[in-house]
Amino acid sequence: MTATETTAGGGGSSSGGGSTSGGSGAGDGTVNNPIALSSGVPLTNLSGAEGSETFYSITVPAGASGLGLTVTTSGGTGDVDLDVESLTALSDTCTSVDTGNAELCSISNPSAGEYIVSLIGFEAYSGVNLTATAP
Repeated sequence: MTATETTAGGGGSSSGGGSTSGGSGAGDGTVNNPIALSSGVPLTNLSGAEGSETFYSITVPAGASGLGLTVTTSGGTGDVDLDVESLTALSDTCTSVDTGNAELCSISNPSAGEYIVSLIGFEAYSGVNLTATAP
């Protein structure tokens, strides 16, 4: 599999859940209640079943033009995929479907607003780290 960056927005649906360690928000990981991420603070030891989708959110502040939004996964076992979508700008999307757990999504000049980060279990995965860095 290879990483791809798309320019059209898409919907997401919840088809399962994962577990988290070090979460910064009170969300439960569903599309309607994503777990809040803090910029630069990794969530560690994440896991999920094959076919699961767990949702996180991060906010890009207004006035942050010229800076990028970067989301990465690393470590662990299995195969997790990564999807990042803006709730306000349909052109600000990225999908990474590399084999394994080393995923990268980078959006240059992201629009201000909330972004939804989805971890998708292509295969069952565990011990995965997720880091999002917003301007």
